[in-house]
Amino acid sequence: GYDPETSKRVAELIKKAEEQKNAHDYEAAAELWEEIIALRPVDALPHARLAGLYLSKDLNQPEKAVQHLIALHKVELNDDRYAKRIARVYRDMDKLEESVKYAREAVWIDPYDMDAHELLAQVYEKAGDSEGLAREQRVMPVLAEWLKTNVKKK
Repeated sequence: GYDPETSKRVAELIKKAEEQKNAHDYEAAAELWEEIIALRPVDALPHARLAGLYLSKDLNQPEKAVQHLIALHKVELNDDRYAKRIARVYRDMDKLEESVKYAREAVWIDPYDMDAHELLAQVYEKAGDSEGLAREQRVMPVLAEWLKTNVKKK
């Protein structure tokens, strides 16, 4: 639903942003992706690219990365990958309350994701939440057994 002029401009910016990323000029690439978001704020691709760039060792700006991961998480109903990534970033920033929130959301999105439960248990432990940790320690063995007997191998 964008006008042809905006679509053309976005296509040009994407090409330039990818060229900058491939040339390892991550700062310039990030600036271009930010410009793309200003033109198309609801597109997922610029948010995904910026999250990756801001999490790179070269830029290392996790606060900015989280903003873009949250934008992606808000529109993803069936995939917990963004919630888990946000939880891990917050955990690494030692923002444990936020980390617990997103680790919980990952479990709520996919209650059968063992990785999400392990992450939640880890964050509970780091946050000193013995009740939450105990709950996850009860759930994980039951889930592991259920997965073993009910999920077909590919």
